[in-house]
Amino acid sequence: MSQQKNKKVQMVQYKRSPNFVALYVNHINIGFTNVDFQIICARSEATMVPDSNTIDEIANITLSPAHGKLFLKALEENIRIYEAQHGEIALPKLDPPKEINT
Repeated sequence: MSQQKNKKVQMVQYKRSPNFVALYVNHINIGFTNVDFQIICARSEATMVPDSNTIDEIANITLSPAHGKLFLKALEENIRIYEAQHGEIALPKLDPPKEINT
């Protein structure tokens, strides 16, 4: 019998860190270097305060290229399931960013 047949599948147990933080973001910037992907999460005041042009960066997530691709696949799958249950997600018309002269 091969070693693969003898291996048992182990379930991963998730536990919340005491430092766990839940954030709401409505604006994301994504960049990369040759070794990682950076996801900068932010909250735009424009959705809460009319004519506001303030975006507060509140978190930075750094992923390896492999984890970035796994994240993309997981997100695509979850969006597919969500849309199957709730209908297609309508995307808002996005205005181009405004330049601010300071």
